[in-house]
Amino acid sequence: RYKSRTQQTDIRCTNKWTRKSIEIRERDHYLCRVCLAQGAINYDGIEVHHIIPLAEDESRAFDDDWLISLCTNHHKAADRGEISREVLHQMTRGYPPLPPTPKNG
Repeated sequence: RYKSRTQQTDIRCTNKWTRKSIEIRERDHYLCRVCLAQGAINYDGIEVHHIIPLAEDESRAFDDDWLISLCTNHHKAADRGEISREVLHQMTRGYPPLPPTPKNG
Protein backbone atom coordinates (compact mmCIF):
# COMPACT_ATOMS: atom_id res chain seq x y z
CA ARG A 1 0.00 0.00 0.00
CA TYR A 2 1.34 3.39 -0.98
CA LYS A 3 1.39 6.14 1.63
CA SER A 4 1.80 9.72 0.58
CA ARG A 5 4.99 11.33 1.75
CA THR A 6 4.59 13.61 4.75
CA GLN A 7 6.94 15.10 7.31
CA GLN A 8 5.76 12.35 9.70
CA THR A 9 6.64 9.56 7.28
CA ASP A 10 9.98 11.26 6.61
CA ILE A 11 10.78 11.05 10.35
CA ARG A 12 10.09 7.32 10.36
CA CYS A 13 12.51 6.82 7.44
CA THR A 14 15.56 8.29 9.20
CA ASN A 15 18.49 6.51 10.79
CA LYS A 16 17.76 8.52 13.94
CA TRP A 17 14.28 6.96 14.16
CA THR A 18 15.64 3.47 13.46
CA ARG A 19 18.12 3.86 16.34
CA LYS A 20 15.47 5.31 18.65
CA SER A 21 12.97 2.55 17.91
CA ILE A 22 15.59 -0.09 18.72
CA GLU A 23 16.45 1.78 21.93
CA ILE A 24 12.78 1.81 23.01
CA ARG A 25 12.34 -1.90 22.22
CA GLU A 26 15.46 -2.66 24.26
CA ARG A 27 14.22 -0.49 27.15
CA ASP A 28 10.97 -2.46 27.11
CA HIS A 29 12.82 -5.81 26.72
CA TYR A 30 11.06 -6.39 23.36
CA LEU A 31 7.76 -6.90 25.23
CA CYS A 32 4.34 -5.41 24.61
CA ARG A 33 3.82 -3.20 27.67
CA VAL A 34 0.02 -3.59 27.57
CA CYS A 35 0.22 -7.40 27.40
CA LEU A 36 2.65 -7.27 30.32
CA ALA A 37 0.21 -5.13 32.33
CA GLN A 38 -2.39 -7.84 31.68
CA GLY A 39 -0.03 -10.53 32.98
CA ALA A 40 1.02 -11.89 29.58
CA ILE A 41 4.47 -12.06 28.02
CA ASN A 42 4.28 -11.12 24.33
CA TYR A 43 7.34 -10.70 22.09
CA ASP A 44 5.38 -11.06 18.83
CA GLY A 45 5.09 -8.21 16.35
CA ILE A 46 6.51 -5.54 18.66
CA GLU A 47 6.26 -2.01 17.25
CA VAL A 48 7.11 1.37 18.74
CA HIS A 49 4.08 3.61 19.24
CA HIS A 50 4.07 7.41 19.45
CA ILE A 51 1.69 8.06 22.36
CA ILE A 52 1.28 11.62 21.09
CA PRO A 53 0.84 11.15 17.32
CA LEU A 54 3.47 12.81 15.13
CA ALA A 55 0.72 14.69 13.32
CA GLU A 56 -0.15 16.39 16.62
CA ASP A 57 3.33 17.10 17.97
CA GLU A 58 6.47 16.26 16.01
CA SER A 59 8.64 17.74 18.77
CA ARG A 60 8.07 14.54 20.82
CA ALA A 61 9.05 12.19 18.00
CA PHE A 62 12.20 11.01 19.83
CA ASP A 63 11.10 11.58 23.46
CA ASP A 64 11.46 8.33 25.44
CA ASP A 65 8.60 9.22 27.79
CA TRP A 66 6.17 9.38 24.87
CA LEU A 67 7.26 6.18 23.06
CA ILE A 68 6.20 2.65 24.02
CA SER A 69 6.59 -0.90 22.71
CA LEU A 70 3.29 -2.52 21.74
CA CYS A 71 2.20 -5.64 19.88
CA THR A 72 0.36 -5.06 16.62
CA ASN A 73 -3.08 -5.55 18.21
CA HIS A 74 -2.46 -3.12 21.07
CA HIS A 75 -0.81 -0.64 18.69
CA LYS A 76 -3.98 -0.60 16.58
CA ALA A 77 -6.13 -0.27 19.73
CA ALA A 78 -4.00 2.66 20.91
CA ASP A 79 -4.31 4.33 17.50
CA ARG A 80 -8.10 3.97 17.75
CA GLY A 81 -8.05 5.56 21.24
CA GLU A 82 -9.14 2.37 22.99
CA ILE A 83 -6.12 2.63 25.33
CA SER A 84 -5.77 6.05 26.88
CA ARG A 85 -2.65 8.11 26.35
CA GLU A 86 -2.33 8.60 30.11
CA VAL A 87 -2.28 4.83 30.73
CA LEU A 88 0.36 4.37 28.01
CA HIS A 89 2.39 7.28 29.36
CA GLN A 90 2.35 5.76 32.87
CA MET A 91 3.69 2.52 31.42
CA THR A 92 6.72 4.32 29.98
CA ARG A 93 7.53 5.45 33.50
CA GLY A 94 7.75 1.91 34.86
CA TYR A 95 4.15 0.83 35.46
CA PRO A 96 3.91 -2.12 35.52
CA PRO A 97 7.49 -2.98 36.36
CA LEU A 98 9.44 -4.92 33.79
CA PRO A 99 10.90 -8.32 34.61
CA PRO A 100 14.52 -8.18 35.78
CA THR A 101 17.18 -8.20 33.11
CA PRO A 102 19.24 -11.41 33.24
CA LYS A 103 22.79 -10.83 34.43
CA ASN A 104 25.70 -12.28 32.50
CA GLY A 105 28.46 -14.03 34.32
